[in-house]
Amino acid sequence: MNAANYGVELAGAISARIVLFHAYEIPLSLPESYVTIQPEEVKKTAESYLLDEAVRLKKLAWQPIEILAAEGKSATAILDNVNTYPNPMVIVGRSGKNQGYRKLFGSTPTQLAHQATCPVWIIPDNVSFQPLKRISLAAEIQPNSFLSCLQPLVDLCKAFTSQLQVVRVLPSKAGVMEELSHRSSRLSGVLSGLQWDYRFLRASNVTDAIGQFVEDDQSDLLCAIPQHHQFIQRIFNTSESKKLIFHTSIPLLLLPETLRPTDSPSTKQQHQQV
Repeated sequence: MNAANYGVELAGAISARIVLFHAYEIPLSLPESYVTIQPEEVKKTAESYLLDEAVRLKKLAWQPIEILAAEGKSATAILDNVNTYPNPMVIVGRSGKNQGYRKLFGSTPTQLAHQATCPVWIIPDNVSFQPLKRISLAAEIQPNSFLSCLQPLVDLCKAFTSQLQVVRVLPSKAGVMEELSHRSSRLSGVLSGLQWDYRFLRASNVTDAIGQFVEDDQSDLLCAIPQHHQFIQRIFNTSESKKLIFHTSIPLLLLPETLRPTDSPSTKQQHQQV
């Protein structure tokens, strides 16, 4: 519900259409049971719950809210349906501050992080929407990177007049000038017209450094490109993960590198489905 609240307010801020989605599974009928489960009834029940939620959310939204219930496991159903909409973004919640790793960052957002071909927002519990004045991008831009995946971020920065910090964690022996010569020119073209700056951090633990930076910077959003530099996998492989990203008090936006230049519509047409 908290992620839904955030999504509705974000959609209002960027004039996006809202689709409230729920995946449901058909319970198994036991042979000795006298109860017959009808798939149609399960779908109707799911749609009824969605309708109640849409009525609640309408207090936060000025635009219509569409509801969609589909059979299947959560992540699979989302992936099967999301690309039927033009230029979608997915918003999911993350709950469980004191729970174990798997519960903290469950299978649904994990699978979306690895397989989604559109931007995915992961919203922690108790995080209310606020204008995105400061955004941090954890980036490892390479010469062969498809920077078209940054277009959704560019649109957000323009919509909110955000200050963007491009954060790069360097090994102890890496030179800042070398980093700038290899990467800044490519980013300068994509981020032209934005208020942005490079921030170089030196640390052996990438996640510790980024987590501390977004806290000190008071960032409203942390962005990453998981398919390219394996940001999510690197987080997963550290015992400190839940304290750094999945325990942070700010949303995480994943920008799949599968967004190729030919897939990127004009700026005005971006993010029309939330």
